[in-house]
Amino acid sequence: MQRLYTAEALALRRAMTEAHQALEAAYADYQDVLVRAHDAYEHGPSAADSDIILQLRGQGRAHAEALTNYSHALMAWLIYVERHVHPAGRSSGSA
Repeated sequence: MQRLYTAEALALRRAMTEAHQALEAAYADYQDVLVRAHDAYEHGPSAADSDIILQLRGQGRAHAEALTNYSHALMAWLIYVERHVHPAGRSSGSA
């Protein structure tokens, strides 16, 4: 279990946590723009429509990037655990 507290493990966990927080923020921002886009649609076409669509696209890209970053951070953590953290009495070669 001490492998969970090495400098590498702590850095990976911190990166995963920060990436998850960024993902949650990006998701919330995307949902906010999506709601505004729906509201704009209900009020009929206007010049603001193109602005909201550009915002929706931008926030969609930001959300996708945050999701990718979180996925990479999560996979790095899971790979670390798979390679370095083993039940007591077992080595990496044990089944």
